[in-house]
Amino acid sequence: MYQFSAYLHLMAAVVWLGGLLFIAMVLVPIARGTTEPPGVAARLLSVAARRFRIIGWAALLVLVGTGVWNLLARGVSPLEVFTGGGWFIQTLRVKGALVTAVLALSALHDFLVGPRLARRLEALRGPPAADSSIARRRRVVSWLARLNMLLALAIAALGALLVRGIP
Repeated sequence: MYQFSAYLHLMAAVVWLGGLLFIAMVLVPIARGTTEPPGVAARLLSVAARRFRIIGWAALLVLVGTGVWNLLARGVSPLEVFTGGGWFIQTLRVKGALVTAVLALSALHDFLVGPRLARRLEALRGPPAADSSIARRRRVVSWLARLNMLLALAIAALGALLVRGIP
């Protein structure tokens, strides 16, 4: 059962990180570089974001669930996570803090800041550069996504360290 859970954990990480990378490195640059009217690119991003939000949050739930299961299967008790010592538990605590931060940033991005920006962009009739609040919101959404990506990559690195040990 542990092997299956570890596999699900890895696949959920691939889906989530892969989706984030696709949006950041493919979809957003295409939308920004399009010659279509402003609302068209915004609509594309909005529809893609709503679709990925379902997939992304499902992957995050699988990651948290299988992460807890994997720890229990490896003999790590909840009490040990909060009271234990050693490099493994310390690394696990850092990973847990980063996961908590990612969940909070993802919720802020996916349910508050991102949808507000999407609604503003979809309502545009002229170029987005004319609206300073849109430029500010774009920067906020962009920085939230970048920070989330960096934290996600750090979480993946810590996960590898926890499974493979210190070299």
